[in-house]
Amino acid sequence: MTMRQIWALYLTGDCNLSCAYCYYRPESPQGTMSAETAARSLDFIAAHAASRGARSTDIGFFGREPLTRFDLIESVAADAKRKIPAVTFSLNTNGTLLDPARLDFFRGLGARISLSLDGPPDHHDTVRPTKNGGPSYGLVEPMICGLAAYEPAVYVRMTVTAASARHFFDNATYIADLGFKKLGFAFDLTDPHWDQPAFSAARRELERFADWYSAGVAAGRGLAVPAFDSLARGRHVPDAGLFCGAASHLFAVDCDGKIYPCWRFVGSAADAIGDVVTGWKAPPDSHAFNSVRQSLAPDCAGCPHAGYCGRCAWASIRHTGSHERVSRVQCETARAAIDAGIRACESMAASQSPNFIARLSSMDAEQTLDGSLMLSDESGCVYSLPPEELERYRVSHP
Repeated sequence: MTMRQIWALYLTGDCNLSCAYCYYRPESPQGTMSAETAARSLDFIAAHAASRGARSTDIGFFGREPLTRFDLIESVAADAKRKIPAVTFSLNTNGTLLDPARLDFFRGLGARISLSLDGPPDHHDTVRPTKNGGPSYGLVEPMICGLAAYEPAVYVRMTVTAASARHFFDNATYIADLGFKKLGFAFDLTDPHWDQPAFSAARRELERFADWYSAGVAAGRGLAVPAFDSLARGRHVPDAGLFCGAASHLFAVDCDGKIYPCWRFVGSAADAIGDVVTGWKAPPDSHAFNSVRQSLAPDCAGCPHAGYCGRCAWASIRHTGSHERVSRVQCETARAAIDAGIRACESMAASQSPNFIARLSSMDAEQTLDGSLMLSDESGCVYSLPPEELERYRVSHP
């Protein structure tokens, strides 16, 4: 049984920004998903969820900027609620096209929102300009208070490049001071400028942030960093930290109805694994990604971080040519983040902070058929606790 299916609907290739690190490439979909393709996508997703025994299915509104097609989001949400049992919704957005009415719409859906925000205006505008090269922070700013107060808590996604790694602490604490409750960070794995000085800067800044974070939690600061908090559980990504969820419980559908292992592969025709009209090219369980999901990559043998780290299939292929190898950029940045997270958790555990204990206790838990425990928090992050650690969880969370 699959506890949760996650489907990213790539609604449009249109966007009002021109971010320096955008994953968009020339072969990516240029158009907009039609109402007919959207309806067929939901029919396919509903049938797949039923065949897998999924207890819940998340429909993610995705694209370059999905809010350029808010009308389509409205119709898809209404249709999904009719067709898919236990459906949930999420939105990945740059925030520039939000307004109070639209925020109320997503609140009514109970949708999780992931907001791309990279720090103070001078930095944010440098890496996230508008199409004509103008500043974009001012387009998001009017909605910051509303987003910070939104429930479930908005997950702010801060992208870190090789150049911005040395400013990680300042950018992250700036976002925290805006009042947001959840902060995530993603290293730009496509940046060709990563080198040892940049990796060292990222590690140094992460350690500084970890100390600030753990002190804040002990003092009652409301911010949560799921990538740190989850390390107190043990392994912090699905499948025991051995691989991402691509082609297992994570899929993406592009504007034309082609199905991909995840949103990162959208636009790469060779990586399409099906179509919502013609069906799967082969059963997802037979995908090559799944054949290595329960085994460490050769590059990871003996690594003390292996039980905490999930490797990205797309990054592995992009950087090494094989999903069985590991991208050095991902490896170096993941090690730095894991070490910083452990540093923060050890500090919070040593202090026996009631705030941290309460935060961990608030995570939802479901037991899978193999006896492991699947945990999810309000940001939509999903974690896995292996069977051997289940008893420790039950004792600490009666």
